[in-house]
Amino acid sequence: RKVRVWSKVLKVIEIWKIWKKSNQTRELKRRISNIQREKSEVKERAEKLILRAIQEKHFLKERRSLERVKVQEPDDESEMEYKSSCLTAHNPYMDNDKLIRVGSRIIHAQVSEEARCPVILPKEDQNVKDLVSYFHEKEFHAGAKHTLCQLRRSFWILCGLQATKSAISKCISCQKLKKKPCEQKMAPLPSFRVSTTVPFHNCGLDLMGPFMVKLYG
Repeated sequence: RKVRVWSKVLKVIEIWKIWKKSNQTRELKRRISNIQREKSEVKERAEKLILRAIQEKHFLKERRSLERVKVQEPDDESEMEYKSSCLTAHNPYMDNDKLIRVGSRIIHAQVSEEARCPVILPKEDQNVKDLVSYFHEKEFHAGAKHTLCQLRRSFWILCGLQATKSAISKCISCQKLKKKPCEQKMAPLPSFRVSTTVPFHNCGLDLMGPFMVKLYG
């Protein structure tokens, strides 16, 4: 009887240990999930902050015009005032995060807002060049067109292909793989090769070998 009681006690403690460990595991997973979600939110806010700063630097008058006219949707009837701006052809609007986006014609497509209406960015900005380099490395040093295709899922860089090619051309890893080797510069001919003399005054001989010869017949 005492043996049966002892075995029951051991069984209960074993079950309790397993239950406690599973609870701790679930709690740990929940904490990890919360941390990852918070990191993702912080990263998203930081990205939007950088994008706004870039646009304020390069598209300040366009931002003020869109805010004044209140163009907040891609299908708004109102338009930006500056017709000579480089953004006019893209039908720009300003979203709720104060980011200028492309007023695309595919606003009803079943894709994310970033893909339907990407954020407009200039080509002559160091942050944009770093962004292109990041996507280039993320896509395992892909070519310019593939890198640009991945970029346009979220961003629309003005003169995008040109900017992408310019950034990729400075990639050291790609240069090591694709650059042509240096060519040897030919030295000038020696003086006796170009001087007028009697025949066979100077002779040149090309040697090669070793030659296998027989000794003693």
